[in-house]
Amino acid sequence: MKAFAEVLTKMWSEDSTGQGVDMISLKGAIQRFAPCFIGNARQDSQEFLRFQLLGLHEDINEVIEKPDP
Repeated sequence: MKAFAEVLTKMWSEDSTGQGVDMISLKGAIQRFAPCFIGNARQDSQEFLRFQLLGLHEDINEVIEKPDP
């Protein structure tokens, strides 16, 4: 969750206009939990997205004190 939030923050920051975003930290975080994504082999994008969304869903549900909207 933290790696995904970091990527989103960098993507939407005003300093990143026209620059690429480093995805290595996000890829590393995913590889720790899903060894099938280790390396540079092509993976099914639907499988990756499903894994990413499921992980975010599980992390969000573990929050004990939810902030006010």
